[in-house]
Amino acid sequence: MEDGSSRLTEDGALATARESSQLDDFGSDDSFRIGLRIFIEALEAMDPPPELREAARPHINKLLTDRLHWVADETASPEILEIPVERPVIVIGMPRTGTTVLYDYLACDPVARAPLYWEAGDVWPAPEIATYDTDPRIATAQASIDALLAGAPEIAQMLPLGATLPAECNRIMPYHFYGPELGTFYGVPQHSAWVANEKPPGLYQTHKRVLQQMAWKGPRGRWTLKSPVHLYNLDALVDAYPDACLVWTHRDLANVFTSLVDLIAAARRVMGHDTDRRALGAELLELFGAALDRGMAARSDPRIAERILDLPFRDTVNNPISVVRQVHDRFDLPFTADHEAAIHRFIADHPKGEHRYRPSDCGYEPDTFTSRFPEYYERYGYLLASP
Repeated sequence: MEDGSSRLTEDGALATARESSQLDDFGSDDSFRIGLRIFIEALEAMDPPPELREAARPHINKLLTDRLHWVADETASPEILEIPVERPVIVIGMPRTGTTVLYDYLACDPVARAPLYWEAGDVWPAPEIATYDTDPRIATAQASIDALLAGAPEIAQMLPLGATLPAECNRIMPYHFYGPELGTFYGVPQHSAWVANEKPPGLYQTHKRVLQQMAWKGPRGRWTLKSPVHLYNLDALVDAYPDACLVWTHRDLANVFTSLVDLIAAARRVMGHDTDRRALGAELLELFGAALDRGMAARSDPRIAERILDLPFRDTVNNPISVVRQVHDRFDLPFTADHEAAIHRFIADHPKGEHRYRPSDCGYEPDTFTSRFPEYYERYGYLLASP
C-alpha cells in the first residue's frame, strides 16, 4: 500500500485500487499496465513536487478502480460484452482543426450517441437512462470545469466546455493510460514521447469496453466520437470498428499548433506549471507531428483510405449545415429536419469566441510546417485556406 508521502509505484497503485474497491480482478487483458508503468516511472523520474504527485495519485486510483468495477460488472452480466458498436462516426482530424465544433454538430443528431464529458471519464457505476440527466456526476464534472475556467478563463474562448457536452475519446483513453491527457497536462514528456512513438496493444479493447459500459444501462444510438489521437492508430481503430465512418478535418498547421500551445499552456497553468511556450511548442510539434505522420502513412492502406472524408476547417466555420449534410451524404446517413434544428440551437447557445495567437511566440518560423510536412501540404494544401 502507498501512503500519502510515498513515491508512486505501479505495484503500489494496483494494490491501492484493489484495497479501495475491495475487488481483485483487473480482467484477462493487462496491457493497460504498460502505460501505467511508463506514466508512473516517468513522473517519478522528474522528482515531481508533492502537489503534482498528489494530484496524479487519486486520478490513477480512479482509473484503476473503475476498471476493477467494470470487470466485476461484466462477470455478473456477461451480456455487456455483446453490446455492438456499429458504424460509428469518428472525427479524426488534428486538434484545433474544427474537430470539436463539427463533433458537436454531428452529435446533435437525435439518433447519435456521443459520450458526454461527465460520463466518459467516470464510467462506474454505469450511467442509467432513468437518471441520465440528473446523475450527481454531472455536477461534479461541471465543478471541475468551472475550476479550470476560473484558473484559465481564456480556455472558454478556445472551445466549448460543459459536463453535458460531447467528450472526445481523450477522456476514455486514460483508462488504458494512453493518449495526450496524462503527459501533456501533468507535464510528463517521457509519457508523451511513448504515445508519439509506440502502438499500445489492447487500446481499442479498452475503448470499446468503455463504450459498452456507457451503453449497457444508458442511452443507445449510433456512436459519434472524436479524437485526434486516433491518427496514431488508424489501423487498430479500423480493426476494432471495420465499418467506421472517418472524418478528417484540415487547417493550416501554423494555426493548428499555435492554437494548441495556447490551450495546453493555459491548462498547465491551472496545474501549477509555469510553461515555457517555446519549449511547449517543440514538445507538441513532436507529439502531434507524429500523429500526422502516422495518420498520413496509414492512408496507404486502402481499407483505411476508403473510409475517410476530408473536410476543410473553413467550411465547418462558414457552412456548418452544409458540412454536416456532406458527412451524412458520404456515409449514407439520413439528415433530418430535427437534426438541422438542433444544430441551429447549439450554435445559438454556444457563440464563437475570439482567440488570437502568433506562431513566433511558440518558436515557430514561417517555414516550420511546410518544411516539416511537405507531403501534407502537397496533398491537402487546397483545404488549408483560412475561413
